[in-house]
Amino acid sequence: MAKSDTSRAVDKAAAGHRAMHPGMSLNENMNRVFDNYFGDSIYAPFARSPSSGILSRSPGIITPKVDITESEKDIKLTAELPGMDEDDIELVFSDGMLTIKGEKSYEREDENENVHVMERSYGSFKRSFKVPDYVMSGKIDAKFDKGVLTVTMPRRPDQAKAEKKIKIKK
Repeated sequence: MAKSDTSRAVDKAAAGHRAMHPGMSLNENMNRVFDNYFGDSIYAPFARSPSSGILSRSPGIITPKVDITESEKDIKLTAELPGMDEDDIELVFSDGMLTIKGEKSYEREDENENVHVMERSYGSFKRSFKVPDYVMSGKIDAKFDKGVLTVTMPRRPDQAKAEKKIKIKK
């Protein structure tokens, strides 16, 4: 029985997807290498591409996932920190950088139990973010609820988004 043009196209697309997978794996591995070397500091908001998982890119490395949003009145950073309490987290603002540090501990109830699968990540983490100059650093506020840290950084009211059109000359 001969294959139809449609099924050949589907097979070709699937083969292309399989061929792309190793490249995607290489990309993830390179991100991990750079993160291990340079640490988990971000010096420009929105600079890192999202990766899979809630806390980690690879087993044993904790990297809280964050969302950063900006409105006319503030910038909000929201970080997912499941299984942690506010006492496990330290938030520091210094020299225009906001740093989130913390540790997620592994607690065993019974030392004699056999572990068959362990996929959750434990350990310490540190992430830093450059904060724009127009943020009122003295009014930064943080709340922690149900494993989610929300940091609100108010903008100075006189600081509108600066946008200037530049004329291109011939």
